[in-house]
Amino acid sequence: MSYTAYFQVTNNTGSTMSSGDVQHQTSSYGTQSCPFTNLGSGSTSSAVQLTTGPSSTDHWCFSFYINGVLYTGDKDCGVEPSDANGTITWQFNSNGGYNVIMPESSSCSGNWQGSSVAPEENAAPVGAAKSK
Repeated sequence: MSYTAYFQVTNNTGSTMSSGDVQHQTSSYGTQSCPFTNLGSGSTSSAVQLTTGPSSTDHWCFSFYINGVLYTGDKDCGVEPSDANGTITWQFNSNGGYNVIMPESSSCSGNWQGSSVAPEENAAPVGAAKSK
């Protein structure tokens, strides 16, 4: 049985995220994307609905630009039935870490700061074609 929840991005990095995307992926329910542009520090994106289920692995990936540098990463972080109809917040922090804050179940965390891959002119966010 599937259930839905929502997810959004909060920027607490101290810098503007010029563009980016957080994606939720499962093999059973596909990919949902939360793109954002010019998300200022202290700001939160609009929420996007996701669908998942108890037998699905919830895989997340992110990409965003700060000061022309692309940061990317991914994380498995489960959305549980107790999170249904609630809002999950991906919070990127100024210390280089992030928190995936679940409405009811256990949250996850990781680091984004060491994940830079290329200057903006040579790279593309998740799901976009790389420029040549």
